[in-house]
Amino acid sequence: MVFLDGDNIVASFSDCEYGQKINGSDVPIPLKEGHDFDEWRLNGVKISFPYTVTQSVNISAHWKKKEYVVTFHYRKPSDTNYFEETKTVEWKDPLPFPELQPIEGYEFIGWYTGSEQGESISNDYKVVGNMDVWAWYKGGFKVDFHPEGGEFDSIQVAYMKNSLLKTYCPTAKRTGYQFSKWVDVDGNEVDDDTPVGNNMELHAVWQEDWVEITFNGNGGIWVEQKTEDEKYDNR
Repeated sequence: MVFLDGDNIVASFSDCEYGQKINGSDVPIPLKEGHDFDEWRLNGVKISFPYTVTQSVNISAHWKKKEYVVTFHYRKPSDTNYFEETKTVEWKDPLPFPELQPIEGYEFIGWYTGSEQGESISNDYKVVGNMDVWAWYKGGFKVDFHPEGGEFDSIQVAYMKNSLLKTYCPTAKRTGYQFSKWVDVDGNEVDDDTPVGNNMELHAVWQEDWVEITFNGNGGIWVEQKTEDEKYDNR
């Protein structure tokens, strides 16, 4: 009896006697690119080990295609951040690209292997491993937020056309100060409800915190009772 992988002989037992047992450890597991070995079959039916020899037969390897995880990154009309969609794809199958909705202010360029740098992916691309796929766009606007001493580094946020500034505006905090407003490079105040229609550079404006200090004589006699306002952390 012979164990075959296609036309290739994996194992051959020419001197078997009727009723002889063949163990699974006696038969090497074959390898095949892009596939996982599934089972041995006789006339399309799975055999089990130990296998009892009753006649001379050919037993064939059965395979399953490897499966890979593909994560698609793309935008939706309601959100400038990238949305992730994961799909399972078999080896050498084409990519099942998601259907993209048009986004005002953006033009879809194509699918790529990276978020900012990468190779273009064609419609006939074949999957051979786990991968991330990114939709690239032209358009949209960028807003730079400068905290001016606040508790975060300067950041740049991508906005879709006419998105309100408050949608992704960072929370401004600074010890000893109260946030006042965001201003543009010309010093003009920019409200949170401002629709973003161009690239912008914004700077935080702060007001110092003041605290009221009352001195209690604890039974003593004041020449003059006094309450003072002091800046936060003043010594």
